[in-house]
Amino acid sequence: MSDLEALQHAKQNEDTRRWIATWKLSLGGLRGWRRVSNGEDGESYLGRVHGQPIAVIWSIAQEADGQPWLHVSLSHQARLPTWDEIAEIKRLFIGKDRHAAQVHPPETVYVNLHPRVLHLWSPLEHWPFPEFSVDVEFGRTI
Repeated sequence: MSDLEALQHAKQNEDTRRWIATWKLSLGGLRGWRRVSNGEDGESYLGRVHGQPIAVIWSIAQEADGQPWLHVSLSHQARLPTWDEIAEIKRLFIGKDRHAAQVHPPETVYVNLHPRVLHLWSPLEHWPFPEFSVDVEFGRTI
């Protein structure tokens, strides 16, 4: 690794640590949620959405594209989360004004470590996808 590459890597790690610290502060006011672990790269919480108990883990890491990504996983003990629950977790842990995506990889690289966990991914610097929504006669749709 060249000196320039080492310097860029150190800056990216510093930026990622800053994002993690900022995210931890922003989640400090989650009412009704209990933080159950506080890790170096994120935290885990237990709470309720629409009256149902749910577990959430979030972390931030610099991914292969060079930018920090927020990863949020959510799970129930006995079933998959519903769309409404995913949307509420996205609002609470990622933010109503940020993009987030679920990733459906090719089967050759698919890994499922838990049958009742879903994941959201949100880039923290710029959204890498085009705007998919379109205007229709009743508003906008995607």
